[in-house]
Amino acid sequence: MPGPLQLTLKGQIPSGKNHMKIDPRTGQHYPNKRFSAWRQAAWVQLRSQPKAHFNVPCRIQVDYWPGDRRRRDVPGMEDALCHILEYSQILKDDSLLQDWEWTTHEVSPTNPRVILRIEEKV
Repeated sequence: MPGPLQLTLKGQIPSGKNHMKIDPRTGQHYPNKRFSAWRQAAWVQLRSQPKAHFNVPCRIQVDYWPGDRRRRDVPGMEDALCHILEYSQILKDDSLLQDWEWTTHEVSPTNPRVILRIEEKV
């Protein structure tokens, strides 16, 4: 059982819900350009951090510092985080994130970020 994993992603998190499209001919899901750019940047950040692979139910603690006072869709940001954690193979499947604790901190225009702590459910 891997111990708690702590990861940091710098920058604003986009909503994952509104940035995925469906090809009408094939039915295949694909991200729009903005989400693809964020996903690539987040993946690069995650590559340089500690590695772990979770394939059992997990809990996640999220500490989020927004870059501005704009209202954001927390479930959409959760969806984006699920997507990048699965895309980067930290999670076998994003359905494994079963217990969420989300804390939004003060606005940080010079250092928007999210710190994730992931651990197996006991």
